Amino acid sequence: MGYPKNMKEYKFSASMPIDDLILGIGFPAVLMLPTLVLGLLAWCLIPGYQPLSKSMSGFGWVAVPGVVISFVLLEWLKKKTVHEYIVKVRGTSIGFYRAGTLQCQGKLNSITMQQSPLKTCLEMKINDAKIIFIVRPKENYIRNSFLATGSSYDVEVMEELYHDLSQGTV
Repeated sequence: MGYPKNMKEYKFSASMPIDDLILGIGFPAVLMLPTLVLGLLAWCLIPGYQPLSKSMSGFGWVAVPGVVISFVLLEWLKKKTVHEYIVKVRGTSIGFYRAGTLQCQGKLNSITMQQSPLKTCLEMKINDAKIIFIVRPKENYIRNSFLATGSSYDVEVMEELYHDLSQGTV
């Protein structure tokens, strides 16, 4: 590529705090709203529909499609909130890109990383901007979490970025 030799590039999938908030609040809504809408439509449009009858068969006709629609909507929501980021570092100058568009560029002032079994947060201060990347790996102790926003590879790339920037090895 056309990068200077001393420029290093890191590529990972992550979300920003606002995306994480949207995913966290949107998950319960996306999970229940399709079932609610289908239940209300069935109750209003089908004469004699009783969702809580003794056989509970009426509820199944609404709940099963509602859950299927919910998981399709959840995957769509994750695609909208989880992005591929590229961080390019050259000395103390850093720039990060989302979908090929430069989001922020400048001098790195500070960097911190917080890790827990559920998520990894990388916080950078570039000039006066605070950038936070959040990754919730699929491989944590809650297997195949529906709220996962990345993989263990993304966490490793973020750890490498943190180590290189905090040690000044770039």
